[in-house]
Amino acid sequence: MKPVVLLAICTLLSACSGQPARPTKLTPDSYPWTLRQPHAFGKDFLWQQRLTARTGRREDSLTVALQKRGNVVTLVGLTPFNTKAFVLQQDGDVVTFEALVNREMPFPPRFILIDIQRTYLPLPSDATTPHDGVQTLELAGERVQQTFVGGQLSERRFERLDGKPAGTLRIRYQGWWPNGATRKILLDNAWFGYSLVIETQSAVDL
Repeated sequence: MKPVVLLAICTLLSACSGQPARPTKLTPDSYPWTLRQPHAFGKDFLWQQRLTARTGRREDSLTVALQKRGNVVTLVGLTPFNTKAFVLQQDGDVVTFEALVNREMPFPPRFILIDIQRTYLPLPSDATTPHDGVQTLELAGERVQQTFVGGQLSERRFERLDGKPAGTLRIRYQGWWPNGATRKILLDNAWFGYSLVIETQSAVDL
């Protein structure tokens, strides 16, 4: 794994593109999902996380801070020197992105927010989830399958009903902090050919 922060940022920010160069330019509509306002996350929090992105044989890591306060969610990427590499923010319906390295994003910043929301936001049916077992529902043109073990969410699977994009987006949850934050998440996105390991190293309620 190369320690150069620019390489790590490039890999993590280009993960949704699957390959370094794609014949078709990705647009905001390429990754289906309607962003919900940040208040849907519930309580305010600050999580320190380590992200590891894998695309093919390439693997790189980056430390980030994810904060939700009020109706604003902010993701800050950090360099090895603990300085800011990028800032991605959703304030209500407004998404802003600031890259503090000389690198152009190969896809819309909202793609990162989509992965965050698919992973962490409760789905409309979560108020009636089973203690153990599998729940299947259709949501916004997708078939969603949730697996619960001991009252905790252990896996989510998303598939497009129209097959565009094809394949399955799978998210697995491993371990929990006392305040309910997930310790480790494994995200495999067959739609765009990348995987993420998200390790929450500290989780504080604000």
